Amino acid sequence: MTDNLTGLDRLPAEALAVAHRAGAHGGPVEQLRTDLARTGTATQSSTEGTAGAALALDGDTNTDTRTLSEAGAWWQVDLGSEQRIRQIEIWNNSSATTADFDVVTDDGTVHVSGKALRPTVLDLDSRTRTVKIVTSGTGRVALSQVLVHP
Repeated sequence: MTDNLTGLDRLPAEALAVAHRAGAHGGPVEQLRTDLARTGTATQSSTEGTAGAALALDGDTNTDTRTLSEAGAWWQVDLGSEQRIRQIEIWNNSSATTADFDVVTDDGTVHVSGKALRPTVLDLDSRTRTVKIVTSGTGRVALSQVLVHP
């Protein structure tokens, strides 16, 4: 994963000036982490308005996916094939709607008590094709982003 590195010397002059004002320097550049979910297919149990499931995969934490408030509401991403995953980042929507939920993979379930954060980070070692977020009772799933890292 060395193809996604950009040095400051490759930025346009205006962007370079902004980077310098923000404290950037010519040192090592942080590698971007692979997000297996980004190319997956998202579905959910229901949709509130136009807040479709794919919005949790669009890379923008200002957009939200939302289900209706219902028993066992869920959001899921199909990764397309079984993948080894080490970490899941769950970004709650800005109103912190998603609370008391299970994260289900083919290997098992992790329960999260209370409200999801921005982000809630789960470290695990799993082989799975799908990642599903399911409310424990009645409620809605409302997410800004879900990232799945190998």
